[in-house]
Amino acid sequence: MTNDDTSENLLTIRNLYTYFYTYLGVVKALNGVNLEVKKGETVGLTGETGCGKSVTALSIMRLISEAGKVVSGEIIFKGVDLLKLSEEEMRRIRGKEISMVFQEPMSSLNPVFRIGDQLSAPIMLHQGMDRKEAMEKAIEMLRLCKIADAEKIVRSYPHELSGGMRQRVMIAMALSCNPALLIADEPTSFLDVTVQAQVLKLMNELKERMGTSMIMISHDLGVIAQLCNRVAVMYAGDIVEVGDVRPIFKEPTHPYTKGLLRALPGILTRRLFSIKGTIPELIDPPPGCRFSPRCKHSAEICSRQKPQLVEVGEGHRVSCFLYHKESTGED
Repeated sequence: MTNDDTSENLLTIRNLYTYFYTYLGVVKALNGVNLEVKKGETVGLTGETGCGKSVTALSIMRLISEAGKVVSGEIIFKGVDLLKLSEEEMRRIRGKEISMVFQEPMSSLNPVFRIGDQLSAPIMLHQGMDRKEAMEKAIEMLRLCKIADAEKIVRSYPHELSGGMRQRVMIAMALSCNPALLIADEPTSFLDVTVQAQVLKLMNELKERMGTSMIMISHDLGVIAQLCNRVAVMYAGDIVEVGDVRPIFKEPTHPYTKGLLRALPGILTRRLFSIKGTIPELIDPPPGCRFSPRCKHSAEICSRQKPQLVEVGEGHRVSCFLYHKESTGED
């Protein structure tokens, strides 16, 4: 169950189902996702590869590929359901109200246009500036992103920049129209460790300075712990646990979250822990709780009924029958 008080929420996702229609069958990628993002906060979205993190982000942006479709649900942004907007209305929101930083900047930047042209285009579109004003704003944003010699960079092509520099350009582009919500999809996964730290620090500083809310998508729990106020843990298209970062990392409640945290490598750990079994095939996912085939606490009800998110602490919710047996009548 989601929190119905949306007054403090910039974004509220309710019962979101997104499917992909392939020649092998229907991939049920999102299985009723519920999530809130409050104004000014950073929410982490974490889980194994293929759990639905990026699909959630693309559903918010309404950038799902032609093979995919948001089947049902609501995505309420500033009181408006994005799924009910026309494509033209959605275009006015993308880049201006909601921006996204993708995993690999080289696939997001057009290789045949100079950096300045690509940076200035959304500024001219959304802020009504002429080319000269937009280019000045682009240079200002590059400086804000701690890029030296910004005047030279705007005349450069993407292939002339390093990976870390290209990602800074993407951050500058995403923040150029001062969006209310920034979605960062694994923004440092292709960067080396030292550059990762610089980029993450930059994003956090800019987010605080501009008052932007952020969804940080990452499989790296260290990144989530460092940057996020709250975290939502995903498994096979479901959010299984959500709450403040510190309580969840200190005392996780869902069996999957516990396994995920135990699997973190430690300096003194001799043997790595692994969760038994494999992620289910989403063309034919298991009924009920999708984690039940791998869960040592699985009961009969888990294989026939999907558990809802229930409160287990202040702002801490978990989707597991271990925590709401009263509502199911189970002993």
